Amino acid sequence: MKFGAVILVGNEVRTDNAISTSMLGRLASIASISHDNLCRYLELIKCQTIPNGVIIVSEHYSAQYCRVQNSGMPKFEPRMCVSVATQIASAIDFCHRNSIVIGSLSIENILFRVSNEQVKVKLSHFGLYYISEGNEAIKEAICLPWYLSPECVLNAEEKLSYCSDIWSFGILLIELFTGWQLAQIWSRKQVMSVLRSVVFKTKHGSCLENLLDSVEISCPAFKSSSHCLQNARFVSEKCLQIAPMDRPNSTDLLQLLDEANQQDGGHDACECPCAEASIDESIDSIKKRILGEEGLAKFGFTTKTVNEVFFLWKLCGSSVESILIRNGIIQNRPPVLAFPRLLVDDFRLYGNEKARKVNLALNVAELPLNNLLERLNSIPRDELYLSLDWIKIRGCGQGNESKASLSPPLGADSVQSLVVKERDINYQFKRMRLFRRFLSAFPYKSDLLRHECQKDIPPVYRGAVWASLLDVFPAFDDGVFHHEDFCQIDTFSEHPSDRQLQVDIPRCHQYDELMSSPMAHYRMKLLIKTLLVSRKDDDFVYWQGLDSLSAPFLILHFNDLSTAFRCLNAFIERYLHGFFLQDNSTVIRNYLAEFMRVLEFVDPELFSHLISLDFHPELFAIPWFLTCFAHVLPLHKLFHLWDSLLLADSQFPLFIGVAILIQLRPRLISVNFNEAILLFSDLPDLPIDEIVQVAKMHYGNWLVSPM
Repeated sequence: MKFGAVILVGNEVRTDNAISTSMLGRLASIASISHDNLCRYLELIKCQTIPNGVIIVSEHYSAQYCRVQNSGMPKFEPRMCVSVATQIASAIDFCHRNSIVIGSLSIENILFRVSNEQVKVKLSHFGLYYISEGNEAIKEAICLPWYLSPECVLNAEEKLSYCSDIWSFGILLIELFTGWQLAQIWSRKQVMSVLRSVVFKTKHGSCLENLLDSVEISCPAFKSSSHCLQNARFVSEKCLQIAPMDRPNSTDLLQLLDEANQQDGGHDACECPCAEASIDESIDSIKKRILGEEGLAKFGFTTKTVNEVFFLWKLCGSSVESILIRNGIIQNRPPVLAFPRLLVDDFRLYGNEKARKVNLALNVAELPLNNLLERLNSIPRDELYLSLDWIKIRGCGQGNESKASLSPPLGADSVQSLVVKERDINYQFKRMRLFRRFLSAFPYKSDLLRHECQKDIPPVYRGAVWASLLDVFPAFDDGVFHHEDFCQIDTFSEHPSDRQLQVDIPRCHQYDELMSSPMAHYRMKLLIKTLLVSRKDDDFVYWQGLDSLSAPFLILHFNDLSTAFRCLNAFIERYLHGFFLQDNSTVIRNYLAEFMRVLEFVDPELFSHLISLDFHPELFAIPWFLTCFAHVLPLHKLFHLWDSLLLADSQFPLFIGVAILIQLRPRLISVNFNEAILLFSDLPDLPIDEIVQVAKMHYGNWLVSPM
């Protein structure tokens, strides 16, 4: 497993921010899509060197089918080709069932691993057409001309569809079974002319025979390989029907290939050579498998943990764009040479287009893993493996209570700030392995999970951990979410809050790239309207701040709104019960009175000073508690704050508010009323680690006090 980067250049008709931000939201919406035969997307990076350019990072493998065929190696056997074709069809079916038109299906995008005549296929670039908004947002054409369907050949304005993917698969079958690529026979211009000729000759039915005749005329050597197509000839004929509606859908395609596989003897060569361990595996087999692991596999990483690997790769200090510049893939030109002659309206550039023109093929550039492997190899071997049943019990707390900890003594790690810990690759590697085990064993190890969360939560697993702490059970391992009930809620009908949502959502945490995307705006509205419509209490209404409260759950569960909704609903029930009623004045007054009572308990002098100024909490604290500080803190600090909040009860936000006042105490204790108003209207940068520790200390004192 490796990482690959591909560069897309947006159209200059729109502003660069609009293009890249829109594509960022669309990539995030498919980033969690996981299938055995698809290369997962990981991140979209705005390119600083290329105007309107974005870099898309995805899972990658070095072995390409076209490279193997061009290297002089023997061609795959027919039964192996059927296996490869079946896996590709499975990936197509998965994409179509998730409403994704691939549009870029080609032999170059077929990646695989081969071992002992067993093949595991991975399809790359499956989401580029979707990310680029149907190829409208970028300059480069996604679909190669050799794989264009007749309707797109005859009409350049025709949008690609599921039927187009089926046609491309039919061309792919010819190349896969014969070992010949149409790109080796015809140029881009030639193939368009040939395809038009084939379409006019066929008129109706399948184009396969006319297409093969044209190939044999242009390349007589192809005739010696055409018999290899016999095993998939019937399937290819069905896929290459000239009328889109006559082609099979992806489900029927899988059935046709299964029948072809049965005719060939039913041999299953689809299994991955490095299959996962089973309960029946012998000890000798386990030892042999572990000793034979290389690269990332020996550290316990699989295709299911690709997000972990990429997170650690970024911690090594690697920059994707700098790597591409260093390898000459991105040409770093002096910006002064690309100045336009004229700039009009919404950043429209005129003149000197040649200097600004960037020609980049949709080729994947491999990202090196050397630094990551070196860092991982430095970790002691005995720390790579752990068992949840071998626990070191250490007594702590009051009475006979004991806490279980699986973490080794951390030394300096225990006093480092959360920001430093999140950038420590060794520390994060250990924590991620530990939390993955906890989440796999949830809810049976929920006590251990809560105890380890008191230290910190790895960013990669924050969404799953929060859901667990809120007693929401996500489908953690397989990425399949059951949201039938969520989808049945009517969010399309008009709602009294619609107009206010249209105003608030475009202003909610817009400094965050994902939250500023149109896709995030749409999903935020969907999430909030679902909450409003689904509540059984009629008094539950939208108050300004609910959008800020929803943002963390939307970001952590961007592709699973049902889990985001359940987490948000559980959070409100636990910490903000009664805050979003039509008449919430009584609830808020009681909460603020309790807040002042806590402040008087913790710091009587500051309490007396605020009372003497007639500076009541209604003037500054309502946005704090109505949104649990989501309206006043940036997201990266809010995540750290809520990591601790979710381990406590509904009283803990009071102590966070008190800790903020204590942090501001040196300035508050000497100001007058007007200066206090100015101070709270523009809060300074707050050290969240320190605030959380102070809040925990006073919260503990409060619990043991006789009050």
